[in-house]
Parts: sequence; structure tokens; C-alpha cells
Amino acid sequence: MEYKIKAGSQGHFYIPKVIRETLGNELSLVPNAKAGVIYPKGSDLKEVILSLQIILQDLQLRAGITRQNSQVLEAPAE
Repeated sequence: MEYKIKAGSQGHFYIPKVIRETLGNELSLVPNAKAGVIYPKGSDLKEVILSLQIILQDLQLRAGITRQNSQVLEAPAE
């Protein structure tokens, strides 16, 4: 599912009620130049990462990225 989030006239972003009810009133945001992750404050980061992996799979399907060419997008293994 995808939600459109817009800034109001004062530059505040409004998060839909269904998201606020799911994630709670205190959130953490980790952004970079092109994307960001919002999750409940104090979450277990391992659970956040597992959730992100599911979201990434969905985005890859939407972008038409197959498993074969998705390796280009993955960070190198250490």
C-alpha cells in the first residue's frame, strides 16, 4: 500500500491517521538523499530491517526488477 503525504502551508507533513494508529505518536526517522525510514521510537532495529526487506521486495516488483538484476542494487557483502 502507498500513501501520499503532503506538506501543509507551514511546511509540516501530515501522516494519515491509519499510519499514526499503527506506528504510534513517537516516531524515529532515518533519511538519506532519496528515501527515509519511519518507525516507532524504541523499535527493535532487527524487526525494522526485516520489515524493510519486505518493502524492498515490493518496490522491486513495482520497478520490474528481477532477482537476477537486483544484485546490482544490493550493497556489497562484508
